[in-house]
Amino acid sequence: MVKVIFIAALLLIAPLSYGSSRHLLLSVDNNEVQLGKPIQATITAHNIKLNLSGIKTEALQKNFGVYVIENSTKFNADKSEIQYLVVSLYPQRSGDFEIPALKLGRYSTKPLSVTVLPAIEDNTELNFSTSISSLSTWQRQQVIVTTSVITASKFAKITLDDFSYNGIESYALAASRTELNDGKYRLTAGWVLYPFNNGIQNINLPSVDYRLKGKVQRKFIPQNVLLDVKALPPYIPPLMPVGKITVNKSISQNTSGSGSTHILDVSISSKHALPSSLPSLPRDYIVDGDITTTKTTSTLTTPPANTGFSSSIQHRMPISFNASGSYQFPELVYKYFEPSSGKIVTIKNESINIIILSPLLKLVLTIALIIILVKILTTAIRYISAYLQRRNRRIIIINSVLDAQSPQELHRLLNEYAKTYRWKENMTLEKLQATWQANKKSSSHEPLNELSRACYSAKWDRNNLPELNRKIYSLLKT
Repeated sequence: MVKVIFIAALLLIAPLSYGSSRHLLLSVDNNEVQLGKPIQATITAHNIKLNLSGIKTEALQKNFGVYVIENSTKFNADKSEIQYLVVSLYPQRSGDFEIPALKLGRYSTKPLSVTVLPAIEDNTELNFSTSISSLSTWQRQQVIVTTSVITASKFAKITLDDFSYNGIESYALAASRTELNDGKYRLTAGWVLYPFNNGIQNINLPSVDYRLKGKVQRKFIPQNVLLDVKALPPYIPPLMPVGKITVNKSISQNTSGSGSTHILDVSISSKHALPSSLPSLPRDYIVDGDITTTKTTSTLTTPPANTGFSSSIQHRMPISFNASGSYQFPELVYKYFEPSSGKIVTIKNESINIIILSPLLKLVLTIALIIILVKILTTAIRYISAYLQRRNRRIIIINSVLDAQSPQELHRLLNEYAKTYRWKENMTLEKLQATWQANKKSSSHEPLNELSRACYSAKWDRNNLPELNRKIYSLLKT
């Protein structure tokens, strides 16, 4: 009986003595969770004078994304102080993990084991993955991080948290959806990173929210990235682009109605270089005293693209020409650092020549051009008219051959035919034969020999005239 009373007394006294002691506790709401779902962990500091918000949680970030939910302090009736820190732990991958001991001063929690299961939605696994273009890079060289979720849901989408890391400039890639052959969908998004600081960078990537029906169903945390950033050679200027750039230049008339007459457009673009490193126009690019320039405007754009990244800067310089003449805008020379070769590459944009005419000179040239065009048109009409007349005349002559009443009439029709080609006039049949051979490049011996006999031989039978007509007709038709 005495033993039972003693045990009961210990049980009553133990909570009071335990509550007044100094210790650090860690508890979780669940030791088993699916990927993309959180484990809620509560850290309790009893009578510890150190601020619980200063507890070191870096060890957690090796396997979890850490989000603080609540940080509060309570006092018990016995004036004991209890601090609470509630955090959501999002696992970075599936498997068995240990929540390590957390330290606050000389106090520490005990490790806890948790199991992370694959993400399942409607009995189908959600496959989350992350890829990086390179783990070794130069300063200011582009690194692309891509995250994807394979899902069976047609209406799901993913969104990205903002990327924030000291010493890295970042841009978000546009989210995309690709239908796979098995009826599933790949949802893709990511970031473009440009590191400035050399050395090993331990980068915590932002979360990827998996959304369905307008709500975040899961929060996937990519694993940390250890990025080895190499220092650029000391001879590389701090504003030189790292990665290939392209340059395009054009001059067009200014249609905005402002004082300048033309616009010089220079577009510099890149799929690799840091947008803020795209170069400007050289200050001494235009030194011609007959060209007046006004303030150049520069517009930088970084449109999101799901297949990569591109940026461009558009330089627009309003210009006016003070005199007529030929003007040359010289080639633009820029340099960039090529990461793959580790060398500086020089690119040159071709020069542009433009001819400027005063309004009076334009008027004179326009009138002269009109006169020339009128003359050309008149000559062409005259030529076409003469050609059509000769063509119609030849057709009449050819058709008249079949109705000829004598060999002498055939001879006359042949001479008229030759006249339409502006050959010699009133030729003998022998001359006709030679001229025909020279101009038509075909033989006319048989029909013209037959015509010669008909004209000069008393023995020629006039009954053969229809046949002779057909022979001459065939000759003219060739």
